[in-house]
Amino acid sequence: MISLAALTGDGKTRALTGKERGLAAREALRLDELDESLASVTVEVPAYVSAISSSFFLGLFAESVRHLRTEQEFLRKYNFVATPVIQNHILNGLKNALIDRGSLTS
Repeated sequence: MISLAALTGDGKTRALTGKERGLAAREALRLDELDESLASVTVEVPAYVSAISSSFFLGLFAESVRHLRTEQEFLRKYNFVATPVIQNHILNGLKNALIDRGSLTS
């Protein structure tokens, strides 16, 4: 399981934004290694997080989406525990990653 709480400064930040922050989080959380493992991963988003921008999501998970190729495979691999609002933000980011697939391969 991974928790995004550490990315919020333990509650100081309620919105996770920015592609660069997402990329830094990807590296810190070692998502490349998790993508390669066979195990599914639970991603816990604290209830106090009010927003995850598409740019942050893309920085954090675009490579995972590229690696897993489909929405179904991504959601089978990464199980998000989050509020309904954040679940919608995640789905929007995922859809953007799938639409923008051309930039994922460059």
